[in-house]
Amino acid sequence: MTLLILAWQATAAVAGRGHGKKGPLIEGYADGCLPPKLASWQAGPPRTPQLPGSQKPNFVVIQLDDWGFDDIGLLHPRGPDGVSSAGAQTPNIDKLMKAGMSFTNFYASPLCAMGRAQLLTGRDFPRTGNLFNTYGYDAFSLSEATMGDVMQQAGYTTAHYGKWHNGRASGYEPWSRGFNESWLPSEYVHLDNLMRHNGKYVQTKGLMEPALVDRMVNFMQRQQQAKQPVLIYYAPYAVHGIPVGIPNPSKPNASKDNYGPDGAYFNPEPYLSMVRQQLQGLPKPTDEWNLRFWAFLAYFDDVLGQLFNAVAASPWLASSTYIVLTSDNGADIPPTLTPYHRLRRMPSGMLGDKSDICEYITRVLHRKCESTGAGGEGALRTPLVVAGPGVPAGAVSDTLLNLADILPTVAQLAGAAAVNSQHQAWSGRSFANLLVPGGVEDAVQQDRVLFTLAVSTERKLCAQVWDVMTQLLPDLGPDRLTNGSHIEAECNKVQGKLGEQIAANFDAAARWWWGDVLAEPNSFNKPVYQVGWQADNTTNIEMEGAVAFQRGSMSVVGSYINFTQPGDYACVKAQVHRPGWHQVITMYQSRLYGLLPAFKLSVGQHTQIQAGTATSLSFTLTKDGSSANFNGWLLLNRTATGKPIELCTQLISIANITDGSNVANRPDNSSWYVLISNTRLIADPKYKPHRNSLAADAADGATTASEAAYASRGSANKQQQASAVPASASEAASASPDSVSAQQRVSAVPSGMPESLLHYSMEQPGVYKNIQPSPALQEMERLVRAAELTASKARNSAAARSSSAAAGGSTAREQAWRELQARFKWGDGQGVFDSLYGQCDAPARVCRATCT
Repeated sequence: MTLLILAWQATAAVAGRGHGKKGPLIEGYADGCLPPKLASWQAGPPRTPQLPGSQKPNFVVIQLDDWGFDDIGLLHPRGPDGVSSAGAQTPNIDKLMKAGMSFTNFYASPLCAMGRAQLLTGRDFPRTGNLFNTYGYDAFSLSEATMGDVMQQAGYTTAHYGKWHNGRASGYEPWSRGFNESWLPSEYVHLDNLMRHNGKYVQTKGLMEPALVDRMVNFMQRQQQAKQPVLIYYAPYAVHGIPVGIPNPSKPNASKDNYGPDGAYFNPEPYLSMVRQQLQGLPKPTDEWNLRFWAFLAYFDDVLGQLFNAVAASPWLASSTYIVLTSDNGADIPPTLTPYHRLRRMPSGMLGDKSDICEYITRVLHRKCESTGAGGEGALRTPLVVAGPGVPAGAVSDTLLNLADILPTVAQLAGAAAVNSQHQAWSGRSFANLLVPGGVEDAVQQDRVLFTLAVSTERKLCAQVWDVMTQLLPDLGPDRLTNGSHIEAECNKVQGKLGEQIAANFDAAARWWWGDVLAEPNSFNKPVYQVGWQADNTTNIEMEGAVAFQRGSMSVVGSYINFTQPGDYACVKAQVHRPGWHQVITMYQSRLYGLLPAFKLSVGQHTQIQAGTATSLSFTLTKDGSSANFNGWLLLNRTATGKPIELCTQLISIANITDGSNVANRPDNSSWYVLISNTRLIADPKYKPHRNSLAADAADGATTASEAAYASRGSANKQQQASAVPASASEAASASPDSVSAQQRVSAVPSGMPESLLHYSMEQPGVYKNIQPSPALQEMERLVRAAELTASKARNSAAARSSSAAAGGSTAREQAWRELQARFKWGDGQGVFDSLYGQCDAPARVCRATCT
């Protein structure tokens, strides 16, 4: 992974302008540096008066997913009727824009997890330990204060609803990070989602986003009765496409492998027909990708309308609530779109998108782009709309802002500064000064430099991005461009000595920023996994969080670590809060061809592991495909605060299943692989070791001569060896309190599965107690439910045949669990119904927790 710096600056200057020489590609849309022709609206005084200083406002902060700058109806040219949008259909978002203030020069981040970390902490995401969507860098340090933490300190009750892409291990989840209330859905399951409410699984009914909004409204009503100010962070899955390999409930038979437009988005009827009808009469037919994306967007705009209506219906909420609407990153544009249809999706004419920086390279620098990466204006520039008390209606500002500015602004409006809230130094700056009639920029806002990191897989792209930074200098303020263009295009290049001067200033500022990021205590730090956090029984130790692994032969593959030859190792850091015996389960994918890999898991300080004196547990993986292996038990001791231990997994040997002989290396056949995703630790207070001979225990678990020799050492090492428990199937069975085999333990229904799930029926419609879904939403749910019910019956039938063939039938509990596994992509080896871990889907290895 190569990290590339991109930058923006707002400074008054003078530069050239221009537009396409051959005329506009589409009449009314952007033409080079000439902006599109859009409908105008009148700015006016605030629709809600400023609150008195003694009253605390409420906040609803909404962060959409992959919502680009142009994904608003008002920012599209008018359609054939001259009134409605010729593209995106968002009447409720349009209404919010006219009731509040919109910011046209607002920047997010290149990808999902980074944008969320930046908004939640008020800090540049690289400063927090967050760097990417996967590779163990999606979380941010536990020493970072979130928006929830800050607002709790200011006397607020806080709530989170929706996506959370900043850590799915214990301690990093939203209910542990400053939110009193949290509803976390299973990812990309748009119907009857099995959500986690403050960590506990609850089966919901209905469409995912309306179900979240229904609970959100109930939360606000309860806090209104308690006269308690609220902060809500709502992170919908809209309008992110459905990742390849994950079923689309609106199109169960879609071509997911080809990732065609029919399966890419959640776009059920009647919204698809509504959008298609609205766009009839245009000179050219609308591309199916755009149609289906706009249908998804229209659906979610309807959902937002339910939320906005609920706020407006309450005098308390209507008079005291700020609504903030933004995104995590910019648009994700299908690479197959022609220039015509791309411009239809992005009327502003911006270049680049979430998945493609190459547009910059080819169309502006006139070079061949040899790799892809997340970056460019289309990936970074997003909407920001703020409505609430004292905010001028319909106002528009081109002040340069970014995601890190939202938390300082919310905190200032809430009076959080007066309580001296504890947090790391914010990168962002409050823009509360702009949210009033006649608000003007301060000196820093007038002359500001912002930086972010863009991501690529190729080091060779660095030189090209450097050219983007130094030649294609972005928006330097409205004074330099008399035609009002803000896009980063060739016609807006800064030429001559002025360009050289600005490039030098850029270079100096970038070097300072990078040095400051490196000096941060949390930058580039991966998670420290919390074992037994707040009495949690289950801990997922994600292998992608490895802080060290064998270079050259190993790599992080999405959320996996690949092991290729004996000696390969990967180590993660962990803090143990709950001492005692823990079951150890390895979740993995493999293709073994009869060559079985043997591993050793060592637990202790780094020096102990290197010396071979750490607690260890040996196991062998024997299955192909996506599977889990019960390894045995480990005794973990509580660790001192701030002094984590390491868990290191090492490939010891590869044995031929036919004769047991070891092979020196994996075969040349590159299709042989072992990918480990997770080590699942389950506290087991009932477990008791079955024998007292410590040296014998160690020898039984040894897989190499050196380990066996160590097992016979003197009594000085006995306490270390007491924690090692053999992992063979026979010993695991005899040692187990309930005498089940290792295989049975892996495939069994997790203990503690709620009884209510045995009676779940997809045929029952959703029940919304606090909102009134529109007729379109009701029709949509009916159609989606019918399609998903058909798919579910097919899955159940196949599962029943498989189970019957394998074991002569299955219980109702087993059938319910297999259906859950099919719906939510949970593998075997869970053990208990808590913090269930979903592996990636083979062969694409696309994780639900991976925002691509």
